[in-house]
Amino acid sequence: MIEIRSARPDDLTIVASWIGSEQECRLWSGARVAYPIDLTTLPGALQYVESESHALTSAGRLVAFGQLVPKPGDRLHLARMISAPRRRREGWGRRMAAHLLGAALARGPAAISLNVDPENGPALALYEALGFAPAARPQDEPETDSVYMERAR
Repeated sequence: MIEIRSARPDDLTIVASWIGSEQECRLWSGARVAYPIDLTTLPGALQYVESESHALTSAGRLVAFGQLVPKPGDRLHLARMISAPRRRREGWGRRMAAHLLGAALARGPAAISLNVDPENGPALALYEALGFAPAARPQDEPETDSVYMERAR
């Protein structure tokens, strides 16, 4: 059975176990989370309380995680999407991204945004297929090497 639910704090322990290097950590969370991951500070680093965290499970096991982060200017930001390493290329990331996009659209924001590493070709292709396009980075977004993308309502 496949289920998408609100993430629980204990899900973060599983998600952290999926990150095996500093580079993987940066790709997942930008500069927000330091590697090695400290589980005591992870909820704060992820803005767990301020954001909507979602968990995708299959047969009761966590297979993907992602967040919706409220931003200034009536914008929602899809963030920190990740799928279980052993379950990648099975469509879980696509399901999570589509779910987060649907949840964002249902709230009616002015725009929906995300950041993606320019070297992550599969993610770029997925986000473009979901209607995202590169856009000018707003003032409230930290300057990074990532590609900032937006999707209009």
